[in-house]
Formats: sequence, C-alpha cells, structure tokens
Amino acid sequence: MNRIDRIFVFKPLAGLDVARVCALEMETMIRGYGLAVVEGGIDPQIIVALMQRFRKLGAVASSRDLVRAVEESIADSLIQAKQSGFDAIELKSEGGKVRARAVRQGSSGLRSA
Repeated sequence: MNRIDRIFVFKPLAGLDVARVCALEMETMIRGYGLAVVEGGIDPQIIVALMQRFRKLGAVASSRDLVRAVEESIADSLIQAKQSGFDAIELKSEGGKVRARAVRQGSSGLRSA
C-alpha cells in the first residue's frame, strides 16, 4: 500500500463514450496492422453491436473489456487482409459477424477484392 500515492476514480463508460472508445480502438488496431480504412468504411452496426455487448456486462465492465471485444471482433479479418496484401479495408457486419472487405489502393482509385 505504501507504493500507492494516487487513486483515480472514473465514471463508468456509457452511451456515446462507449461508441467513441470502440471507434478509436478500431482505428488504432487497423493502423497497427498497417492498413487504412476507406472513407465511410466502418459499418455503424458494428459499433452498435459492441455497445450492446458492453452493456450486457453491466456495471463491472471496463474499457479493457471493450478493447477486448473490439479485438475479438476484427483481428482475424485484419490479419487476412494484411496477408492478402491489401492496403485498405471496409468493415461490414454480416450475419452478426464483422468482416473486413479488403480494398487495394492503386493509382486508378480503390479496387474491391
């Protein structure tokens, strides 16, 4: 206990704060894989689903739980897109799952894969 010199108390995440954290984490993760998101490339339904998942956890949920949910939702798609040599992606909600639709950026614009 003698090493603790400060305690920070945070309000629980709720509403648009959850959506903001989801969006920021998705962007950070996508950039971490060396990918970009095309304009309008994140389906809003993905964020809504993550918000609902977070709400189900209740008062014990933390931002770490939210980050983990984002990672579980999109990591596999990002890995596949990167391994396929794509530069940019669109994230879509398909049948309750998140799919990254890879897009290769070229001099003639964006091409869908």
